[in-house]
Amino acid sequence: MFRIAICDDNGAVCSAIENIIDDFFKTETMHYEIDGFQSGEELLKELDDHEK
Repeated sequence: MFRIAICDDNGAVCSAIENIIDDFFKTETMHYEIDGFQSGEELLKELDDHEK
């Protein structure tokens, strides 16, 4: 499974990138999960929490 992180302070950009990724995986048989983050700090906190 692919875990994909999108990090951008613009929510519209995150949504657009997520749509592009969704479109790509419609033709693939791989499982994936997308997480969006509004800041680098938010992403780092999630990574830190996930390691515990």
